[in-house]
Amino acid sequence: MDSSVSFNIPAYKQPLLRSCQVVWELSAQMRSVRGARGMSLSDVGALAQARRQTVADIEQGKTWPDVATIARLFSALGLTLTAVTAVGTE
Repeated sequence: MDSSVSFNIPAYKQPLLRSCQVVWELSAQMRSVRGARGMSLSDVGALAQARRQTVADIEQGKTWPDVATIARLFSALGLTLTAVTAVGTE
């Protein structure tokens, strides 16, 4: 049985859907790299000048970070902006 669900998204809503996808992928990438490097939410927050809860909310998809916050978080994780923009092109 195929458990996938298909939606017919109107063209005018597709950019929003793509934005959601990119934010979700960035969050997953942050969580993965943070875990692989043995960093806590507090470690990343301190390096990125962000609250621990903000980092947690971004990783869990509860909030949408602005570009400056993404750049600081990725820098704290040792990633480049190229890595940030590459997520949206896969």
